[in-house]
Formats: sequence, C-alpha cells, structure tokens
Amino acid sequence: MSIKIYPNPTPNQLRIDKQANETLQLSLTNLQGQLLFQQDWQQNQEVVDLSALAAGTYILTISNGKEQVTQKIVKR
Repeated sequence: MSIKIYPNPTPNQLRIDKQANETLQLSLTNLQGQLLFQQDWQQNQEVVDLSALAAGTYILTISNGKEQVTQKIVKR
C-alpha cells in the first residue's frame, strides 16, 4: 500500500494521497486509544480537517483489510 501523508506536523488539515484504486478505512485516535473519527476513503486524495482537535499527538491508521499503515500525526 503506497500512502503519502502530509504536512506533518500540521496546523489544521492533513492531506493523504494514495496510488491504488481501492477503498481504505481511515481512523484517528488519541494517545489514550480513544477513537476520534473513522471513515471509508475511495478517492486518490483525502483532506482530513483537524481544526476541532487540540494541539497534540494523534495516531492515524489506514487499512485496506489486508495491510495497515500507522502514522503519528502532530497537530500544532
């Protein structure tokens, strides 16, 4: 799975690009493991609005059911 996540750290919006033409599931949790949002993603680029979240570190997980990518996200 080829995924590009930027900018990181981010002030408000996180962009995620993918190459493959498949449905992926995005989920964002805080460091305590609390699920903040989860959504299916089918487009080649997704913009995730983080403006409602406090500054801090979060965990973004992207999965296609077979593979999983996990990335720490820092919101300024």
